[in-house]
Amino acid sequence: MIGKKIAFLLDFDGPFFNNDLVKGEILSFLGMREDQWKKAYQKSSEKGKYTSYGQIISLLTEQSTANEALLWEHLYNIMKGEQFCTSENKKAMRDLASMGHVEVITQGDEVYQWLKLITSTINDIINTENSKRPEGDKHTVRVVEENKNIHLRARLKGLWEDGYTVIQIDDRAGPLLDLQEFAKQQNIWHGEFFQYRINVGKYAEVPSPKGHNWQDMDSISEAVRDIRTRIIPQHPEGGCVQSIRMKR
Repeated sequence: MIGKKIAFLLDFDGPFFNNDLVKGEILSFLGMREDQWKKAYQKSSEKGKYTSYGQIISLLTEQSTANEALLWEHLYNIMKGEQFCTSENKKAMRDLASMGHVEVITQGDEVYQWLKLITSTINDIINTENSKRPEGDKHTVRVVEENKNIHLRARLKGLWEDGYTVIQIDDRAGPLLDLQEFAKQQNIWHGEFFQYRINVGKYAEVPSPKGHNWQDMDSISEAVRDIRTRIIPQHPEGGCVQSIRMKR
């Protein structure tokens, strides 16, 4: 069944922030080549499964005459641009926050991820929307350095047990497929759990696997429109979320 309470599990990079542009800015600032980036990228991944942009920045600045603090300052200034997080994407975040409980769970180097969350104003949007919500049901933003899937599993189970219909949005097939399988194991039915894949950036080149249950969309705004019209039909008298019960 679709409950009256809606919760969103949101990825940040891809659906809301264009992380693919950052590499070019770093290389341009340092005057370095693509092959130097690749070496630093590979080295940053040696000790763990996930890449640390903070470590990449340190490795590259060690090889140059540039000051690392100045590079971070440059990124802080440049990431405020529309090309990294568009007005349309910011509006989509406000729309989702007005429709239900939002949890942003993003993976990566903590300093680097928070830099993007702050410069994009996504964190400010969450804080502003929280001022309209009651205590105990505040939106949250969480940065995890490794294995985001573990956190997604815990939050899906917890939210579902609390009576929420959960909607996951990501740009990578991996986290979506993992949570799809976990939902099956927990007997969380499709009518209680929905997924969207936003086909943007480098991961858009990887096709969705056969047998997936999610909706493929070209933008986060397109997903928001689909959620509004298909999953959360508006009450005819006041825009309240309608409770729809579906037979299992």
